[in-house]
Amino acid sequence: MKESILSYIEEWDNVAFGELGLAVPGFSGDQTMFHPDFPNLVLWRRVSGEGIAALLELLKAGKIHLCAVEPLVGCADGDPGPLHQLPTTDKFGPGPYREMTWVPVVFSTQPADPAPVRNKRPKQRRN
Repeated sequence: MKESILSYIEEWDNVAFGELGLAVPGFSGDQTMFHPDFPNLVLWRRVSGEGIAALLELLKAGKIHLCAVEPLVGCADGDPGPLHQLPTTDKFGPGPYREMTWVPVVFSTQPADPAPVRNKRPKQRRN
């Protein structure tokens, strides 16, 4: 399964969970995948244990990367089930997420671009 997932992401890039569920046999299931570093961040429900294991292995090896997206993008290619009822965020991090929070993601072979740096204007002097 791991090879099928990687091949699909390499071919299409920015791949949502729903797409993998349609393209990779055995990917869909009855488990929930959480962010590997932040256990209160829910990535997707309805994933098989084998699918989760394959994704975690590819993420750890640096072959694929998580990219946070808008909720509409995150569920455009699949039914998020009750995820839309959870609070959402578009950032990875420790929180403070006191409750389960959905972070919609896509998978890419390239790391996500960092947030743009905003140039601060120098304060204008008052005369």
